[in-house]
Amino acid sequence: MVRVKLNKIFCGSPGPGRIGTEVELAPLDPVTGQVIGYGGARGLAAFLTLCAGEFDAKPLVERDSMVGLALPDGSKISLENGGAVEFSSPPMPRLSELTSLLGDALKRLAAIADELGFALVPGANLPFTKIQDIFWVPNARGQILREHFAHQGPQSAYGPEVMALTTSTQATFDYDSPDDLMDKVRALSAVSTIAAALFVNSPLAGGKPTGYLSERMRYWAAIDPERTGPLPAGLDPHSTLDDLIAWAVKVPMLYSKSPDGHAQSVHRPFSELAGQASEEDWFAHLSQIWTDVRVRQTIEARSLDGPPAGAIAAVPAFWTGLVYSTQARLAARELAGPATIADHRAAWKDIARRGLEAHWLGHPIRPIATELLTIAETGLREVEPDALPLLEPLREILQSGQTFAERTLAHWHGDPASYIATARLH
Repeated sequence: MVRVKLNKIFCGSPGPGRIGTEVELAPLDPVTGQVIGYGGARGLAAFLTLCAGEFDAKPLVERDSMVGLALPDGSKISLENGGAVEFSSPPMPRLSELTSLLGDALKRLAAIADELGFALVPGANLPFTKIQDIFWVPNARGQILREHFAHQGPQSAYGPEVMALTTSTQATFDYDSPDDLMDKVRALSAVSTIAAALFVNSPLAGGKPTGYLSERMRYWAAIDPERTGPLPAGLDPHSTLDDLIAWAVKVPMLYSKSPDGHAQSVHRPFSELAGQASEEDWFAHLSQIWTDVRVRQTIEARSLDGPPAGAIAAVPAFWTGLVYSTQARLAARELAGPATIADHRAAWKDIARRGLEAHWLGHPIRPIATELLTIAETGLREVEPDALPLLEPLREILQSGQTFAERTLAHWHGDPASYIATARLH
């Protein structure tokens, strides 16, 4: 593929400032807290079958196994490698429409799960299941990724945990030109680590407190540094779309699309394969980049732990206030300062353990996060003021100093059933 074709994927017909979101949910036994497996009468395959009828959805099949559903409205339901259920919305023109669609869909998904005897629990990880007890979903790319992480050794020590045990809530946004894309990418990249301190929400692993407020962030800190963490072009104030592409083609390709799902690649930089690659291969390659901010046909904000049920909508609302206001983007970059990739990685590890007690460039992060929320509120007031109440859970965290994770620990008494009864979707 020549450079003009590599650029083409970023030059589609964007919408007028749309917002999308992806919510990953843990399907858990309501008594033991263990993740639900794929097979059996109440397993995830049965769940997808019921969802197909409920939503009039088209099954997505890989290697003779149903692994997801395409809904008529453009939404998608899919299974992550370890069994987490992901709901992806279509891009919506306003937060009010997005939250209405999301609320209805999650309520219906929770009712189907309840019919099968399990709970859907939002958050940032599977808190009671150990990696050796995971039932791997029979998708086509899972084995490829597990082999990749095993080959990498210590630098991807937590590769399987990231694949199977972590969940998050993400948001997607439009751009209308290469310059607009890079301006938004720089703003998101500048503050993605700071924002993570507001959302830490995974203090349990294997049913026990671990000393970390975000097990998810701890795992992500030890996985394939070539394709995770800060997006290098996002931290360069002079970077262009060509710079982003030049970095992306240096990343080794793990798999390509095949008729029955995915086929293992030769694990060489995409630039060495571009002569034989298709546009579909290029899109698949971009999907194998897991940076905190990712660019495909939309801009994806990916750094946050999934919040509890009452705060799910805070994720797209928070990022919307920062992304779709020119002044908010500028203020966010000024707030973050000239941080390097190393600065982001160091703060990420600190936040994983201490949340709002962590430091950013040598300064306490809580007042910086407070200012960042104020910037997001100001931007949201400009873009969609009626959505400001969605940010209240974050304001409460900053006023109390108690994160979602610390609230979980304060009410944790060693009983998975009580945890799930409180945290599950209804």
